[in-house]
Amino acid sequence: MTVAIFVRKSRRGDWDRVAADTPADLAFPANVLADILDNENEVSVWEVSDPPAAAELDTIVAALHARNVSNLTDVTLRVISDWKVKKELGLIMKSTRGESLDTKLNGASKHQVIQINSVGDAIALAKAFKFRDPIFRSQAQVMQAMAAALASGRIQSDAVGSGLIKKLFDAGHIQLALPAPKPASA
Repeated sequence: MTVAIFVRKSRRGDWDRVAADTPADLAFPANVLADILDNENEVSVWEVSDPPAAAELDTIVAALHARNVSNLTDVTLRVISDWKVKKELGLIMKSTRGESLDTKLNGASKHQVIQINSVGDAIALAKAFKFRDPIFRSQAQVMQAMAAALASGRIQSDAVGSGLIKKLFDAGHIQLALPAPKPASA
């Protein structure tokens, strides 16, 4: 049986207070639940190889930024297997088209949403995200990943703010390419 591995960009939350034995009660960190829940009580995740390849993670790290972001920061990716979601927790996953900055990634059938029906489901899923170690990318690694995605055309320059382009340029992650000079006519 092949187990698929999925990652999710963590935005906030007191994840240090969550463990397998954390009580599923009113003291459970609400900011952790806010971190995993998206619109319509779904949790968006992206499939990666096991173990995840660096290039694959860089693609996701760059792609999961908001269009209007003007500054890149450290990124934490939470990791979970489909087996844990489907078999252990009994939650439903469905394949959807992703909505990232990377249109190629969006069309690659790598995006899934996990349906959450109750607070208990959300708490159980949050605890399950702690089963595997998170993956960290420093600000410099995130900036390099974004620069590579822009250079390769995976992310279009008009999909990100001009302030971000300037910061990437100022930090030396992207360079201005000028056309070759035309030969002088005789």
